[in-house]
Amino acid sequence: MLSDEPAPKAGEEIQCHALNGKAESLRVTAARVEALHRVYYQHGRLSQSLCTTSEIKRHALNSLNNLHPKHKHLQNPVPYQVAMSLKLRDLLNDLTKESKTIAHSPE
Repeated sequence: MLSDEPAPKAGEEIQCHALNGKAESLRVTAARVEALHRVYYQHGRLSQSLCTTSEIKRHALNSLNNLHPKHKHLQNPVPYQVAMSLKLRDLLNDLTKESKTIAHSPE
């Protein structure tokens, strides 16, 4: 989700798009919602205090503990599906097209 989009709510159905390049949309109901993005720098300034290394380690271990074991197998893990909002998908597509245009333009 982008910052100007409303955050999803647990138990509410939302429309999203898989991050696999396919165009079809999905309708999912989130069992749990967790903010994964925190802004620490905004407009060149620190906007909140940074985490300590022990806080980062604790967060990483908690995240791994919450991940289903089928995604953590070293051999043939089940891919973890990632989805995004329509606005975020459109932004990603625009940036990808722009990047390809810049990469292929003669200098």
